[in-house]
Amino acid sequence: MKKSFFISLLILCLLVANTVVFATENKTNVGLSTIKPYESEITISGTKVPTSTWNIATEGIYEFAGQAAYETLYTEYLITGKTSYDISVYNKKGYLDYLNIEVFKKKFGFDESLKTQSIQGQTTKNFSVSNLKTSDKIYIAFYVPVHANGSIK
Repeated sequence: MKKSFFISLLILCLLVANTVVFATENKTNVGLSTIKPYESEITISGTKVPTSTWNIATEGIYEFAGQAAYETLYTEYLITGKTSYDISVYNKKGYLDYLNIEVFKKKFGFDESLKTQSIQGQTTKNFSVSNLKTSDKIYIAFYVPVHANGSIK
């Protein structure tokens, strides 16, 4: 009797521990993803290829927000439509925690790094990338740890 009680208690503890681990999954990313905007991802439902573009000239400002502790975040879309972009990023981490980001231009083969920025915590960094064609596609990589929001105009 005691043995079956302890076994049942042990199983219950293991189930509760797993529930707590799975309950901490982060669902707060908006406009950001852990997948580069042109890579394939194998998922339970099949292959997902996020190749969609966001045309700033026709769709307006692209806003994003997100956080990650273990994986680089990327804009969910390839940004296109203008020859220059004004980018604003607010680092929501602590004052001494820097956020490193990099803006890339999508190219055949290796993507071209256009600009890198290091943003101090609790501050907003405004910068531009220019000398592009309206058909060029750019995206931003946010290197961990990330807790940021902002926009591309």
